[in-house]
Amino acid sequence: MNAKLAVMVATIALLILLLTPRVAGAYSMNCNETLNEIQNAYKYIAKASSLGYNVSSYEEMLNTSINYYNTAINTNNTSLCKASLSVAKNVSNSGDKIVKRAEWHHYYSIASKLAYVFAFSIISYLLYRFSPLIFWKLWIKAHEGYEVKEK
Repeated sequence: MNAKLAVMVATIALLILLLTPRVAGAYSMNCNETLNEIQNAYKYIAKASSLGYNVSSYEEMLNTSINYYNTAINTNNTSLCKASLSVAKNVSNSGDKIVKRAEWHHYYSIASKLAYVFAFSIISYLLYRFSPLIFWKLWIKAHEGYEVKEK
């Protein structure tokens, strides 16, 4: 009986040793997918931020995902890895929308600055061109009733 028990224990130990790397490999693949998704989300956020768009809410979501990911790696917790993946996917899925908004915001900002410069230029020219005429007409109207006396 002892020989059968020893063979059975050795078989179980061998199965545990053989299956442990596969389980760990499946775990790291899931977290590798999470890391790739975090990197994709970061690319979208970085592009939108470089265009001057306010991405603070998306940065908070990405930071949450990164915190979940770090905790999952340190504690070998697959549920946190999945939570990190879902948060990162939320940011990545709205990434195109974020970049389109950022591009629109960037172009709108440039167009509004050009419109201000154009309006300022037009007003400056009109004042330069017509202010002497307007000034003298107003001065003459203001001094209509005056009489000039000779001494």
